[in-house]
Amino acid sequence: MGIQTAMDAVYAAPGIVDAIRLADDVAFEAGRDPGVRTLRLLAKALASDDDVAAITAVHALAEMYDEQAARTLSSLLSDERGFIREHAAWALGAGLPRFDAIGRLLGIVAAGGFSGMLAQRTLENWSITAGETLAVAIESALLGIQDAPSRARLVETLGLVRAPIAARTLLRCAGDPGESRPVRIAAVAALGQRAHSAEAASLLDGLADRGDELADAARLALVDLAAGRTATGAVRSGPAPEPGPLTVAQLFLHADIEPSLTSAGWATTAA
Repeated sequence: MGIQTAMDAVYAAPGIVDAIRLADDVAFEAGRDPGVRTLRLLAKALASDDDVAAITAVHALAEMYDEQAARTLSSLLSDERGFIREHAAWALGAGLPRFDAIGRLLGIVAAGGFSGMLAQRTLENWSITAGETLAVAIESALLGIQDAPSRARLVETLGLVRAPIAARTLLRCAGDPGESRPVRIAAVAALGQRAHSAEAASLLDGLADRGDELADAARLALVDLAAGRTATGAVRSGPAPEPGPLTVAQLFLHADIEPSLTSAGWATTAA
């Protein structure tokens, strides 16, 4: 088909859904022909007034194994259009870690919202191969941010980094009485995923004896620790937390999606 033909089809699509379907062809062609011509065509789409074409170009860049394409995609994290920043944060997760993007992704995470979730997902993907770098970057970011909700989001993100170096900061945040409650709770929850950390178990045991929200989080984290140790065959140290009253609520919403997509769907039953 060729990148030009694929991109022209997106421009000429009669509706948004049609354009979205055609975007896969653009991504495929961009990955097949990651050359200068392709970069120019995608740059033109990014600069156009056609939002769908611009979004298509963002995800096409992510399919190109090309340094210039990767730099362009990373630069879109600073784009003035919010939806472009969101799609760039999402698309970056499909590729290798970009160290020039980590700081801006952490800034998006700290700001929260849907964009923050997308950025956090990308950072979690990157943590598999760049865990130590991410842990150090998050620790550095925490030094310059005082806003409690933002710090909590960063600590939550640090909890997704499985590199052992991340445990140090999590332990400090969880045990620091000077930290805000949201930050400590986020750190406590993350420690529940560190099944091989004796320090985490000891700290959580101490926090679980309190009578506040932090103690509730610590008891749940201890349950997670016990489950993790059982799953890995590790020997449990100390008694399991005492079971308490537990209420589980799960909502179901059944709906039909009609083929023409003229509406989002019709709810049929709810329980």
